[in-house]
Amino acid sequence: MAASSSTKKAAKLAGRSSGRSVQFQGGSVFPIALLFVVVLGVAAIVYARQTIPGAGDGAPVTPISEYYDVAYGINICGDWATINDGEAALNADGRIDYPAYRDTGVYQYAKGVATVHPYAAELADVPLDLSALLAVHDISIADDSLTFPEDQMDGKVYTEGETTCNIDGVETNADVSVVVWESPDDGSSGNRYISKMGEIPLDSDGLVIAVAFVPRGDPVAKPASIGVLRSLGETAIAADTEDISETTVAE
Repeated sequence: MAASSSTKKAAKLAGRSSGRSVQFQGGSVFPIALLFVVVLGVAAIVYARQTIPGAGDGAPVTPISEYYDVAYGINICGDWATINDGEAALNADGRIDYPAYRDTGVYQYAKGVATVHPYAAELADVPLDLSALLAVHDISIADDSLTFPEDQMDGKVYTEGETTCNIDGVETNADVSVVVWESPDDGSSGNRYISKMGEIPLDSDGLVIAVAFVPRGDPVAKPASIGVLRSLGETAIAADTEDISETTVAE
């Protein structure tokens, strides 16, 4: 029986479409647009990850309530130097205001004890290190020298190879170094640094720091201000214990 005309037309259409791929309506415009959107999305994700605020870029990541107390002192030729209080004035609220605090996150709490606020340092986008602590008193430290301002230690500069220590009547060469203990009760001889001392981080509560200009190899003791630091620690522990007791009673 002869095939109908409609059957023949269907066969021709099938033959024409054989081996041909399906194309998007409008040609290649749609896939290009889709690819463009994907590329933009990836670029946005990469940019976002690279611009997430973190420590040191002016966006604090440390809670504003967190702070550390650090005991410190400066030993010159075996004697502890008398360091004047950092520059301070009363603000509108009647509280002591240290101009350097806004720039460093460090201020003097008591003689030989500094309070360190990581939040403020991160906000100012500055490193929180020994240089920041010494800056409270306008004192600077380098690998081979220790420099005082005019109102501290008569503005003296102690330089290795130039300044000597009089030890029992003998002029003796001396070196700049810094000794750090983890706490006032640390029974070790401490960790001694002889380079990049200004970069020593102030990154934990209870640190004890002795900046020294003494003959090489001479031991350096902890500064007397560890007594104040120890009492601050005991007060904090007592306060925490009281909070725990109140919470227990309330429950």
